[in-house]
Amino acid sequence: MAWLASNLKRTTTSALFGIFLNILFGWRESTILHVAWLPRNLKMTTRPT
Repeated sequence: MAWLASNLKRTTTSALFGIFLNILFGWRESTILHVAWLPRNLKMTTRPT
């Protein structure tokens, strides 16, 4: 259960990170960066500890 809460927190962080990049770099660049970064993040979070 703890890993699920952690996963949700990371997903929220991911979404906020995407929005932050969106503001900082503009839509196209931030989307590319976010899409490149997200699979690595998901790979870490979907593995139960």
